[in-house]
This record gives sequence, C-alpha cells and structure tokens, in this order.
Amino acid sequence: MKDAKREKIVGFLTYIEERLNELEEEKEELKEYQKSDKERRCLEYALHQRELEDVTQALDLVSPESCRKAFRSSPGRRGTTERHPQFEFEAEGVQSARGDCTGARKSDP
Repeated sequence: MKDAKREKIVGFLTYIEERLNELEEEKEELKEYQKSDKERRCLEYALHQRELEDVTQALDLVSPESCRKAFRSSPGRRGTTERHPQFEFEAEGVQSARGDCTGARKSDP
C-alpha cells in the first residue's frame, strides 16, 4: 500500500517536473514572440510615418493656385460662381485664411 502511494507521488512529481519544463520552454517562445512582435510594430509605425511624410510633402507641393483652379473648375462650383460672383471672392478669402492658419500651426513649437 505504501509503495502504491509512493509510486503515485513519484509519478505526480515527474508529471509536475515535465510540465514545468514545458512551461519554461513556452515562456522562452513567448519572449521571442514578444520581441519579434515589438520589432514588427516598430517597422509598421516607421512605414506609416514615412507614408504620412510623403503624402504631407506631396500636399505641400500642391500650390494654393492649383487648388483654386481645381475648385473653380468643379462642375457644381462653375454654376455657383456664374450666378453669385461674390461666392468666389469669399471662397478665396476662406482659402487664404486657412493658409494663414496652416502657416501659424507649422511655426508653433
């Protein structure tokens, strides 16, 4: 009877040691995964940041004059300016005010 209990205890201790070893291996795998995941997220961020900078530079290259031309040439816009010329004047004022605000934001620290 004592031998049966002893064998059960030894078997249980062996199982616990095996399980601890498995968990230790999984812990190491998790550390490697977390390291790789962190690197992946850093690369994704860098890629998105670079794309954002490229788009921002492209938008900065578009001159306000070409924006006005595109705005004036839009089909819905053409009829409005023909019927109400003061809208064009007001729209230009809004665009120049936006430009002033954009310039002020860029110069803020």
